[in-house]
Amino acid sequence: MEEGKTNFKIFIDYLKDLGTGAEENYRVKLLIVGFENVGKTTLLYGLQEKKKTLNTATDGIEMISCQIKKKTKKFISMEDEKFKKLKKDKLLKLNISVWDFAGQVAFYSGHQFFLSHRSFYIIVFNAAETKEPTQTHSSDKLSSYSHQDDRGISIMKSQLKFWLLSISAKVINPPCVLVGTHIDQCKPEVLKRVQNEVENLIQTMKTKHTSFPDIKGIFYLDSSSYTSKKMETFRESLVEEIFKLPGMGEKVPALCSQLEALVLEERNKSPIPVKNFKTLSTISMGFKIGSNMGQLWRSIKTLSDWGVVAHFGNEMLTFDHDVFLSYHQDNEEIVERIKKNLEFERIRTWSRKDLLKPVTKDGELSSEVGRAISHSGVFIFLATKSSFDSIDCQQEIDFAYEKMTQRGLG
Repeated sequence: MEEGKTNFKIFIDYLKDLGTGAEENYRVKLLIVGFENVGKTTLLYGLQEKKKTLNTATDGIEMISCQIKKKTKKFISMEDEKFKKLKKDKLLKLNISVWDFAGQVAFYSGHQFFLSHRSFYIIVFNAAETKEPTQTHSSDKLSSYSHQDDRGISIMKSQLKFWLLSISAKVINPPCVLVGTHIDQCKPEVLKRVQNEVENLIQTMKTKHTSFPDIKGIFYLDSSSYTSKKMETFRESLVEEIFKLPGMGEKVPALCSQLEALVLEERNKSPIPVKNFKTLSTISMGFKIGSNMGQLWRSIKTLSDWGVVAHFGNEMLTFDHDVFLSYHQDNEEIVERIKKNLEFERIRTWSRKDLLKPVTKDGELSSEVGRAISHSGVFIFLATKSSFDSIDCQQEIDFAYEKMTQRGLG
């Protein structure tokens, strides 16, 4: 029941945001992932019908904003001089934020922060060979194994499995396509075996993982097929699937695009494009974008879905309080000072003084306190002797831990 009330409140708040002005949403975040040297960046060039001239590794994540040509479904960067000369009637009503992820293992821990809801994924793998770093030399030499070798097949499958599980661990049933590259370097019988192994892997994993990615197709491309018929077919299929995504064409608050323009302007001003919430809220309020903190949180979440920003702390959007303070009444004075400082920083804080009804039974968690913990983003325990001895504090800690476990944080 409490969850239903929370969802209803979110829905009402969203309708209020739409009431300030609305526009149709044709935006998507497209993430290209896979191990190193499988052809992710070459694929991105192919989507733009460009030839990659330098064989350099991607560092971290490369991001470009693209629109799509109506006739060819070719991606065109909005930074490209040709884009600036194109008439709008030559383009589809679709903005794509493309994120090209580096394939080196050193970057994997950071990549997890950017896998997100309401995104479309392309998982790229090399259908011709798999490379495994040797463990005996420090020179990072690579040993190649043909897929005719069972070991090569095993390596390919483990790499695919890694990304399928990594994505589904963050997002339930995310839409994606698989792309096998370098098929021009495969003998027909080898390619056939690779295709069968990939199909079998997917079918096996589907039965074991309920949040398994929703695979929209499997494609196999040449190593430099930026102008081939296969690439053309892939582009058309990809764009078609993107347009089928839930929410495509839905109405979104107009203040989201207003905030986007402000964020992009601020990003161009700073050599380090990082802003904390307090700074961004001050700037946005100065430009009269959004009338309250709730509107700003929801707009940032939308920009994160679009791929305009990388936002950390999305779960805070659904909470009534940012912080719940657990303490013994002997510490009331220090708690009030803490609360005052937090609220000065616009951090919504709950303490026992916010109780509408007094707690009648010692050691029994009241429904009001339980609701406050459930609807707070952060639980803070004031570690004093009296708090450690308090049965009420122990009840609050136990309840908070249970809620953290339900959120997958425990």
